[in-house]
Amino acid sequence: MASVRKPAGASRPDASDELRVIGIDLGTTNSTVCELTYRKGDEQPGLPRCLSVDQPTTQGRYTHVLVPSVVALYGDQVWIGEGAKRLRAQPGAGLEEYKSWFAETKNDMGVRRTYHRAPAGFQSARAIAAEILKLLYAAARAESELPIARTVVTVPASFQVAQRQDTVSAAQRAGILLAEGDLLDEPVAAFLAYVAQEGDSETNFLPEHGQAKNLLVFDFGGGTCDVAIFRLGRNADGELTAAHLSISRYHRLGGGDIDRAIIHEVLLPQLLEQNGLDSFALSFEDKRHRIQPALLGVAEALKQKLSIEIARLRKLGRWEKIDKEDVVQTLPGVYPVELADRTLKLESPRLGAVDFERVLTPFLDPILLHPREDEYRITCSIFAPIEDALLRGRLDRNQIDLCLLAGGSSLIPQVADAIAGYFERARILKFPSREDAQT
Repeated sequence: MASVRKPAGASRPDASDELRVIGIDLGTTNSTVCELTYRKGDEQPGLPRCLSVDQPTTQGRYTHVLVPSVVALYGDQVWIGEGAKRLRAQPGAGLEEYKSWFAETKNDMGVRRTYHRAPAGFQSARAIAAEILKLLYAAARAESELPIARTVVTVPASFQVAQRQDTVSAAQRAGILLAEGDLLDEPVAAFLAYVAQEGDSETNFLPEHGQAKNLLVFDFGGGTCDVAIFRLGRNADGELTAAHLSISRYHRLGGGDIDRAIIHEVLLPQLLEQNGLDSFALSFEDKRHRIQPALLGVAEALKQKLSIEIARLRKLGRWEKIDKEDVVQTLPGVYPVELADRTLKLESPRLGAVDFERVLTPFLDPILLHPREDEYRITCSIFAPIEDALLRGRLDRNQIDLCLLAGGSSLIPQVADAIAGYFERARILKFPSREDAQT
């Protein structure tokens, strides 16, 4: 990447041009689409703008910039996004994973896995990705009459050739033609977005002419943890430059793994207690294919609510003074879980700060880096991809000057604390809002 940013006073596009460029973040858990436009008379292109996407649900239309990367086949209709996500927990929907309900399939890109129980047109991760891309691209086309000059799709920096080829193929199936260079590594996209949003007056962290700084981008999303290291500098024209130093191996580690840990360590005991069952009453099939999918949304919502509350208490200076046992978040309502022979009910599920700390401990362990896997979930430390990237770049942690936190899972306060404690010499960079970090 030769030049990242034009300095103040750089030449603007030719006045005869009208350009509209679309960027798509095809995420493991959530996807987004944004636009960048330039019209006649503009001094320079504006900032990228995330577009709201209409997502039909059985309760009506839902509109948001975040689109869950979920596809469901229900009632002779293809549901994409929030509607598909909600259907999984809907009593009587009868959806089955990899047959009529598909989530986190990005992890299968580039491999020869086939969803053999699914109908034609939905039997691969590439096909599922195409459905999500169709929805996002249609929303972008409906947003403006200005023709789309170019579309860029982001991918994990650690994606290999086969995974990138599957992404291009999925885009083609969705009617999106991607040229060479139209796949943008997610850590690069995160850094560009951060610099663009901060503006010239706020970029005093960037190197001056003759300086060099090492930037580590920690992109912790719903299904992947992508770490890339760049060396930032300035060329003779004063333009910011960035050179790749290293990229971590592909790690299937994300917020979804934390959600599954919450299910098995916190919510499942509540479900058993409320329904008068002991720990041996449920089979592997019950736990893995019925309870886990039904409660994923509950676990995610509790995690987000508790993270926001902890962040609020810290901002007010109350976190260190309060009894952590008193910090508990609850979801009102009753959440049914359909088993083969009965329906269990989880009433007012809750997650407390103490339990959350316990769940997070193995994910934040800087020593035990190897993944641990059982029949239900994978547990891996966030420091595994970080150490991998440092090793590949022949760097140690004290040589990192800047660390940018990106991705929805980086918003967990304990995650940010662990990163800051690990990189004691580095300046930690964060997006100004939760939405910016996720999109």
